[in-house]
Amino acid sequence: SIALLTRDPPKLQSFADGWQSLPLRGANAIAQAIDAATRVRNNLFHGGKHTPEAEPGRDEQLVRAALTLLVALV
Repeated sequence: SIALLTRDPPKLQSFADGWQSLPLRGANAIAQAIDAATRVRNNLFHGGKHTPEAEPGRDEQLVRAALTLLVALV
């Protein structure tokens, strides 16, 4: 899950610039994966839900990886 979330992190949606690829925050892979999981949550509840260029199934993979990470952290 950490590899999936950090290798190709979810994009951030900006109303001015559309979907942007920005580096993840965090000093290590776990912190970066938490930042990516936060993006997944924000995109799910506040964003446009998906990017048009996203490969089929990517959204579900990201949600599952974020859930797996959160359960492991708890």
